[in-house]
Amino acid sequence: MNLDILKQVLSEASKLYKKIPVRKKTFMDVSGYPHYENVCSNILAFYFNTTEEHNMNNLVINSLIKILKKNNINIEPIKENDIVNVSREYTTLNGNRIDIVLENNNFVIGIENKLDATVYNDLTDYTNTINSINKKSVKILLSLRNNSKICENTEFINITYSELCNQLNIDLLNYQDSNNKWYIFIKEFIKNLENYEGDSEMEDEVLNWLRNNKKELEELDEIKQIAMKSIEKKEEELKNLLEEKLNLNFIKIWKGNTEMVCYIDSPKKYHIDATLNPEGWKIGLFTWSVANNNKIKQILQNSNYNIIEDDGQHRILFKYNYDIDIEEVLKKVVEIYEYMVNKF
Repeated sequence: MNLDILKQVLSEASKLYKKIPVRKKTFMDVSGYPHYENVCSNILAFYFNTTEEHNMNNLVINSLIKILKKNNINIEPIKENDIVNVSREYTTLNGNRIDIVLENNNFVIGIENKLDATVYNDLTDYTNTINSINKKSVKILLSLRNNSKICENTEFINITYSELCNQLNIDLLNYQDSNNKWYIFIKEFIKNLENYEGDSEMEDEVLNWLRNNKKELEELDEIKQIAMKSIEKKEEELKNLLEEKLNLNFIKIWKGNTEMVCYIDSPKKYHIDATLNPEGWKIGLFTWSVANNNKIKQILQNSNYNIIEDDGQHRILFKYNYDIDIEEVLKKVVEIYEYMVNKF
């Protein structure tokens, strides 16, 4: 086991962690449907429709057309008040379904939308179907990642969500009615897609890092397990001493990822916790009940105890180094228990 290599791995992990973006929730995150293809297709279809109540007319569909022009596809922008028929789940000649089909007098655009799912669709069937509507047609594979290779030897072109979002952000700068709720919603939709794209890129980077450092991470895990065995021995010793001292049958142990807690699980719905991790001991009170939380807070305010940490549920009263004599920890846990029995 080379400690210098392990230190380097830990340093790289820290740098990677700092790269994780801090993101704010969007309305799609709150709704619980941030990355569903059908939801995204429904939203896109709504904004592509020039007569819908979003009152943004041809802005969104023309953003798409601008991207097509960058791909050397000769297609004229939609004029103001031109009608575009928008279909969802359009049935193909072979009974499959295309996510979105856009039609007007001059062209047809078929869009297959892909976020996470693999592109398994029958693109030949989709092509024949769209061409049967209008030979002057465009077939788009809209995807989170670049899937241009999949489109080789087909009539489909690949457009990424990054391209679409960038163009929309540019075009929305000229949109005047920023009080329009549908303007706010599309900005949220774009932000949701940008967040998701960033998350996916980060996932790829993390996975690659894990693959490249598999052996070293396994060694680090072995080191962690040795530390956890030491923690477990101390907590088991404390539990046995408490049972002997207090003669209680509701003393328990909870094991976490990097710490353990020996706690007295009072029938009155609060815990006296003795938490141990490699940094040391924390001893205090915990409750999940709002009523008991307020009651414990009041009891401690009228006591000689000083709360050194408080997250609203856990109130830490004492901290000790890892190597303190277990008898000292026992003494404080028993002291707090007997105090609470008298006061609660």
